[in-house]
Amino acid sequence: MSPHEDEAELIRRARAGEPEAFGFLVDRHLARAFRAALALVGAREPALDLTQDAFLRVFEARVLVSDGVIQAPSPDGEPFGWRRVLDALARHGLLGAEALVAALQGEVRAWTAGRPRGDDLVLVALRRRVD
Repeated sequence: MSPHEDEAELIRRARAGEPEAFGFLVDRHLARAFRAALALVGAREPALDLTQDAFLRVFEARVLVSDGVIQAPSPDGEPFGWRRVLDALARHGLLGAEALVAALQGEVRAWTAGRPRGDDLVLVALRRRVD
């Protein structure tokens, strides 16, 4: 698979469960989607929420994260940040809700190197079941 593949084919593959295809779509459209969301709402945090929501609609999932996740510091003091959340979702977005939360928790734990955090980590994942 190539990041230069046809858009429709990448979407089809992402919906079929290929995380690599979803990652290519995120890389291709993240900056533009964020700028559009920022123009709509005028504030960074709500724009990031809207951007995440737009990408996760592909998988009929919603993920809510607290500021404790976004601000979780590395040993060098760098925050985990929204970009890392979106990158993690690109890698794990096809998992079930419970496994997705566990994967995100693991990434934050690895980022902080197990150091105590000053804030709580709240992660909620909802996935619509289609019967």
